[in-house]
Formats: sequence, C-alpha cells, structure tokens
Amino acid sequence: MVKKGLQISERDLMILKILYRLPWAMDWHIAVLIGEAVKYVFGRLNQLARTGLVERKKLLADEEVRNYLTAEGCRVLGFEVKKKRVPKIGRFEHDFDVIDSYILDCLNFDLIQTELLALRDEKGLTTEDFDRLIIFSIFIQI
Repeated sequence: MVKKGLQISERDLMILKILYRLPWAMDWHIAVLIGEAVKYVFGRLNQLARTGLVERKKLLADEEVRNYLTAEGCRVLGFEVKKKRVPKIGRFEHDFDVIDSYILDCLNFDLIQTELLALRDEKGLTTEDFDRLIIFSIFIQI
C-alpha cells in the first residue's frame, strides 16, 4: 500500500514500468527513457524509495546508485511480483550492456514516442512538453 500523501503521477508509473522490465537501472537510464532531467528522476526515485516502491543500492562505494523495483512497486503496477536479483560484481558488466542495448532499442524503434503519444492523449500533455520530449529523443538517437 502506498504511503499517505504520495501522489503517483504518470511519469512515476513510467519509472516503475521501466524498473519492472529491467533487472536494475541507474538514474540516467531512466532519465533517457522518459525524457526528463536526471535531477528530476533522482528526486522522484528518492520519494518512491521512501515509500517502499523502489530500492536504491550501490554495488561499490564509488559507483552510481542502482534502482530496483520492490514487491510493493509490482503490486502498485498490478503486475506479477518478480524475484529481485541484486547483481554481483561479476554480472554487472553483462547487465550494464543489456540495459544499454534496451535503451538503444527503445530509441531506435520509437517506443518512447509511442508512450509519449499515449501519455499526451490520456493525460493532456501540452504540445510544448510533447515537442520538447520528441526533440530530446531524436537528439539522443544521433
């Protein structure tokens, strides 16, 4: 159950869905996929972590934080609860390559634009915001 006072937005649901699809993701992975600034994603992930929907851990002290979806996060999405697999150092490079490939595939096949169109139609995303996100996704493809 989500803590009282937290308003889950469409972008939060997008973040949770990304974490459901991937074994883990860094803040900038999510920022690229949803078309937001890393600082915004960092703040939202911290709020989601405080409510127990996301878990944030460091594999090594000098590394970036990795984000995992918790069982509670799966329940909020209405998806089957997945067993969490925290990567060990040996699997980190492989997982990192897989996640980077996933992001590249999303950009190449315009999946981001499809999700943005659905978001625009369902929730009334403004034309200015929509155009900014489309330009951002095209810029990343170059």
